[in-house]
Parts: sequence; C-alpha cells; structure tokens
Amino acid sequence: MLQLLLVVCILNMRVQSDIVSVDYSGPDGCSFSVVIGEPDFYEYGEYWYPVIHGMGLSHAEGEYVTPVRTYFIPVPPGCEPVITCTPVDFQRVELPGPFLVTPVPTGSGLDTEWIIPAITPAGRRGDYAELETMHMAGTTVAAVTVTPFATGNNSRIPSEMNIRLEWPSRSGSREIGNPLLSALCLPSLVYWPGSTERASSPFWGLPWVRIAISSTGFYSVTGDELAQAGCDVTGAPSSSIRMFGGSGTQFDLMDPGEEHSLSEIAIEVNDGGDGIFDQSDNIRFFAQDLNRFAFSEGVSERLYHRYATHNVYWLTWGGEDGLRMDTLDATPDGSPAWGDSLLHSLWQEQDYIWVGGYEDSTGWVWSMLYENIPGYFYFSSSSVDGDSRLDISLISSSSCDHDILFELNGDLIADTSFNGRVEQIFTFEGLTFDLSMNLLKVTALNDPGTVYFNYFQADYPRRLSYAAGRLLRFTDIVQGKYSFSMGGAEDSYSLLDVSDPFAVRRLKGSTAGGLLNVSLEVEPESELWLTGTDSYLSPDSLLPAEPGRIIG
Repeated sequence: MLQLLLVVCILNMRVQSDIVSVDYSGPDGCSFSVVIGEPDFYEYGEYWYPVIHGMGLSHAEGEYVTPVRTYFIPVPPGCEPVITCTPVDFQRVELPGPFLVTPVPTGSGLDTEWIIPAITPAGRRGDYAELETMHMAGTTVAAVTVTPFATGNNSRIPSEMNIRLEWPSRSGSREIGNPLLSALCLPSLVYWPGSTERASSPFWGLPWVRIAISSTGFYSVTGDELAQAGCDVTGAPSSSIRMFGGSGTQFDLMDPGEEHSLSEIAIEVNDGGDGIFDQSDNIRFFAQDLNRFAFSEGVSERLYHRYATHNVYWLTWGGEDGLRMDTLDATPDGSPAWGDSLLHSLWQEQDYIWVGGYEDSTGWVWSMLYENIPGYFYFSSSSVDGDSRLDISLISSSSCDHDILFELNGDLIADTSFNGRVEQIFTFEGLTFDLSMNLLKVTALNDPGTVYFNYFQADYPRRLSYAAGRLLRFTDIVQGKYSFSMGGAEDSYSLLDVSDPFAVRRLKGSTAGGLLNVSLEVEPESELWLTGTDSYLSPDSLLPAEPGRIIG
C-alpha cells in the first residue's frame, strides 16, 4: 500500500513539475512560481466547468467547480510563515455556458440522485493562494493552495503567480531524504526534522479494554462480562482499575492540529471488600452519548457527531491506583422545597435519507414529506406536568414557497409557510401533551417532494414522582439550595451529581414512603442522574485493545 501511494505521489509530481518551479529555498523562506495554463472547458449537462493542466478540481458545497492545486513546503516547527502571492500577468476567460455549481446527493440507496443546486455562489472573494500549516511525515509543512478563480472574477485569471513564504531564519535544516516527504513536496527543498520525543500514554505496558456506548447513562460492567469479552481483569487489585475518556466531541475539520486529550474518570469498583476484582464484582461509571445536550450558563446546545455513532471509554488495570467517586452528604435540612417537576427535553431524530448539501449537522434527515400526504411522528411524554413546547426542523431542496400544516393529537397548531432552500425551525409553545403517547402530523401542501422532516425536540415539565434513568437539569432557575423528593431511587445513595462527567459524585439522602429526599445546592449548569433498580445500562461492546499505540 505504501509503495502504491509513493507511485501515485511521484506520478503526481511529474504532472505538476512542468507548471511549478522553485526559485529559492533557505533557512528563512521559500519562493516558487506557478504557470496557469489556458483553461479547457468540459460540459456537465447544460453546465460547464474549467480544467487547467496540472491542477485538480475543487468540489466545495455551494461553490463553483474550479481548478485548484495544493503544494507542500517544509517549514521550521513552531513558526508561523507569512505568504505573499503576486500575479505576474492575466488572461481572459470565456465560459461557453452556465458555470457548474458542485452537485450534491439527495435520496438514499439506489434512489440517490446528484442534483445541481439552483444557486449563484457569491464567489470565494479570497486570495489566489491560501496557507495552512500541519504535521506530516515527521515534520511541519505549509500547505499552499492555489486557486486561479479565487477572487470571484470568472472572466479574468492569472497566467502566472509568484508565491513566497517567509519565516524567521532557523538553522538545522537538511535535504529531504524521506521518500514519502520527497514525493509530496516541491523539489529542491529542505526540511527541519520534527522532535523525536513521543507523547506519554497512561496505557503503555498495561492491558486495557475498549468500551463503546451509544446512550447517556449510568453503566455497570461485571468481571464475568469482561472475561467473556477476552479481557482478563479478574484477579487484579481493585484499586488499580482505572477508566479514561475524551471530550466526546467531533474534531474540527478545519483545524488539523486540534487534539482531544484523555482524562481519567472517577468510577466505582464494587469488589465485596476483599480488594480483588472477581467475576462476580462490577465496575460502575457514568458515560455520555456523542449526540447529546450540553448546558452552559443555563443555555442548552445539541452536540452532534457526523461520522461516529459510539463514544469510547478506556479501562485499564495493574498500574497506579484509579480515581473513585466521592460521596457527599445531601440529607434533607429544611431548605425550600423545589416542587414536583423538572424540565425534560426529548430529542427525536432518525437518519434515513442523505441530503448532505442541505443538512449541515449530520447530512441525514428523517423523512421526505410527499405532496399532500401527511407524515406521522409519535412520541411519549410520560409524567408530563404542564405546558409544553415543540421545536420542529424542516429542510427544503427547492427555492419556492412551502405551505405546511402542523397537527398535534388531532388539533391544528399551525398553518404556515416558509421560503427557499433552507433549514427552517418552527417553535410552538403552550402546547398540551398527552400523558402517554402523542401524534405529530406534518403535511406539505402542493409541494412535490422537496420538503424533508429533519428532527423535533419536545420540552415539557416532567414529574419527579419517577425520576430514575434520565438526566435531571436546571436551566432557567435561580441558583440556591433546595429540597427535592424523587421517586424510583434504588436506595438513599442513588442520586449522582454528573455536572462534571469526569468527577461524578454520589449524594447521600434519606428515603421515606418510596421517595428519595435530598437538599442540595443547584445552579443552571447542574446535572443530576438518579439510578433505579433497573436503570443500569450495559455497553454496546467490550473489546481488548492496545491504546498506547494511538498516542505518539
């Protein structure tokens, strides 16, 4: 595979070497020239796109299909190179017909079609050459992307460009000897070797388990389950069992240097008091789904992951002592009573149809709304205790007016419309949810298959008479100490403070009449979880692995 990659890269260099020449390469910078040949035009349906010798094509969503080329130049580690691009001369360009906008896929499976958006991009309005630094092949490189059509003037492009990178002079450079780096970079350049120090890992030299979960909640794993998965934890000192996790968020695709570090998680290890982890013992921990709500200063935000379905946690043993959950006293002290309910958020979303050019979060939507044929969406709102709210997301792939009917449990809640190729979020407040099951009915009137149902969020006060197995949050509150009575608790230690998911704490209350009673300080960022006798979750998978290889 590596040899094939090298062959491809070397062939690529032959194509570009006749349009680019290096003028200078030294300790303080590099300069090179790029010759922009006369474009040839190719037809795609009734649209046209230009092709320039030695360049590839850019297919950015919402933009024209245009020639582009990226060149890699080694730079000293830690420097911030400055780029200067000077066009030498210009040439006229005459497009034979309409400029092709990057097609986008719609539909799913065999029904997928490539649609050309009926939009007129504003144009990049950027520079002819853009710079980004990254780590590659053991060193730091500057990726210089050359785009002749960058300024938005599609009738006039450069014939040649002189590009210079400058940085503070740095010694220690050497000729490129790495075949891969030599194939990727411009010829006759020097590079600065990266540091040979490797990042440390808490897992090196230790066994470990990869634990995958897909729902937020409190998990329990037994020694027997670990043994059946091929993870030989039994017989280890219980104190040495440790768990680690990351942020559970998607990497920023526009920031190749972004890092998500591991942090240790406080867990519970129940070993019967003998200090040795056996097959009948268990490990309990709080874990978060990738797609979840995040709360900051009383405001909720929905987090997505476009490319993964499971959050991953790492378990190891046999080394240092691990973190354990603390227990805090929260017995009732006469603080003001909170009340009978807490705001609960229900998120319903299914990924059935790919519309990547229109849906920005995941690329998927739930359903197409066919013309004058209602779409039916059911949801439960058990223990609802007051007025409720719905947020509904619709997406359209056409620029016309879209007339929509919304009905809830047989009652019309809106006869409305929206315009354009956009995502439109409709908010309805003061609704009455059924105590058991609700039916949301959505109809697109006189709109032939261009409106999609994306997701909906239901917010409603939910009684605390049974509060086990769900996230308890406190948005829109006045910070203070309150007394709570909650149903469904396993025992007086069942309430968890999960405001910091890496440092979960148990809260000790008192039980009476089937209710857990506690007094505690809460604020808008507070999050609690109540465990019941049947509310422990099991991971989707347990696998032995070697995470020390991931770092460094």
